[in-house]
Amino acid sequence: MDDTTADVSVSMTAAYAALVGGGYDLTVPELSGVSGFNAAWALRSTNSLRWTAVRFGGTLGLGIDPLPRDGDVQRYGFATDVITP
Repeated sequence: MDDTTADVSVSMTAAYAALVGGGYDLTVPELSGVSGFNAAWALRSTNSLRWTAVRFGGTLGLGIDPLPRDGDVQRYGFATDVITP
């Protein structure tokens, strides 16, 4: 196994954020006991981890082909970095 940067994705909807009252904690689930999970996909303490935070919203619908209406807006924010233990 080589020492490469792992990519992890954890998502949250605006509805979930509203349920937890403005504070939330997103964690990477422990999946090693799940049938079909490949151990090579797990985070390893010797590797770096790229994190990415994306936020999008507005009045334009989401999806592959949203139908815009006059005045619709879509906003998008993005940040990324690498953590190396």
